[in-house]
Amino acid sequence: MEARTDRLPDTNAILDLYRYSSTTSQYVLDILIRISEHVWITNQVNAEYLKHYRGVIEREKIKYHDVTNQVHLITQKAKNDIINRFHQYKGFLFRENKVVDCRSCY
Repeated sequence: MEARTDRLPDTNAILDLYRYSSTTSQYVLDILIRISEHVWITNQVNAEYLKHYRGVIEREKIKYHDVTNQVHLITQKAKNDIINRFHQYKGFLFRENKVVDCRSCY
């Protein structure tokens, strides 16, 4: 008789798929598909998943938007700092003795 080893993931193990990168999530799903005959999801885990997955997705979207906004703010500040430096020096000579007009810098 062949020994059977079943896997019983808990709700967070399944919800974590939304928290991982898409590459990692796909890797885990590929493994789960390969061992699907040995994966059991209880009614309790299913009910908890259905209750919480929308909230997990929404929190991950908020994190993504927060990071996107932070990157935008950082790059905008850097751009403004560079523009301000050019304005501070108005126009200056490069090695080739070409004058740079700061009005064209932005």
